[in-house]
Amino acid sequence: MNLLENLPEIFIILGFMIIHINSKHFPYEPVNVHWLSSFAAGVGASYVILNLFPFIPYSQSILSDHFGWGPESYYNNLIYLFILAGIIVFYSLVLLDEKALQKMKEDRSKKVRDIYFWTQIAFFALYSLLIGYLTTSGLFTENTSTFVYFIAFGLHFFVIDWELHHYHMKLNDLYGGKILALSVLVGGLLPLLVNLPDYLLVSFKSFIIGAMVLNVFKYELPSEKQGSLTGFLVGSVAAAALFIIV
Repeated sequence: MNLLENLPEIFIILGFMIIHINSKHFPYEPVNVHWLSSFAAGVGASYVILNLFPFIPYSQSILSDHFGWGPESYYNNLIYLFILAGIIVFYSLVLLDEKALQKMKEDRSKKVRDIYFWTQIAFFALYSLLIGYLTTSGLFTENTSTFVYFIAFGLHFFVIDWELHHYHMKLNDLYGGKILALSVLVGGLLPLLVNLPDYLLVSFKSFIIGAMVLNVFKYELPSEKQGSLTGFLVGSVAAAALFIIV
């Protein structure tokens, strides 16, 4: 990886770190967080559909070319299995989290609360590391404006940080932001040491697409009673217009 050629990606990594570290200082109470979360979900949905979904056929072609699969091969839809894996893994985490949250409410157990927090942080740290690696590898930004990419994933990270802050408060404020910021940094620096082949990179990106699809609609989009249709419409329409123009 050439540092000068990848300066935009490096600045994006620094921006993600700033979001993670400083999200705990955001004035959550005076802001309609449900509107903001719905807005972020609209942006995320537009980004996934307009910028990530079109990447899928290209990813499959990378796999097919590398392994020599012909047009009639059973493996020509393999890339969708990686997307499905991202959805399955993320949804499994969601179910485990919901059970832990329910037990935490019933038992008021500090031990359960701590396990719940560290389970979430471990997954999101790995998630952030993968995104950091794919960012500086240029795979996320090669066909997308760096500004568009930063807005989409910056909001994505912000909502994740808000969820962690909402459920874990002091524990997250002490450790969460620092761990996620460090994970993004480590992921961003890894291409300097480890240069993964393209077929692995597109596989990881497809996994992230699946995880982001579920994350957008499960974590970022509030329930019907708490969500804001206006926020979602403004976010999705404005983002779609921006992504098409830029």
